[in-house]
Amino acid sequence: AYAIGASMGSEALNVLTTRRTQGVTVDAGLVLQGIEDAFRGQLRLGEQERNKALFDVSQQVFQNLNKIEQKNISAGKKYQ
Repeated sequence: AYAIGASMGSEALNVLTTRRTQGVTVDAGLVLQGIEDAFRGQLRLGEQERNKALFDVSQQVFQNLNKIEQKNISAGKKYQ
């Protein structure tokens, strides 16, 4: 059982690290609180609120990656 929890925790940390490299900082404490609330069956956000929050983050990631791509294209053109 502990190994399952440790594995889930490692995966969650990997997601946070990936988001950070994509320009999105996520509060690890709130992620942990969300996990605990889910296990207790006492979610603080409704399904629509959770979906909107996840959608907003994915939009932010998309915008950040698009900016990085545009910078890379511009930088690449300088060396042509």
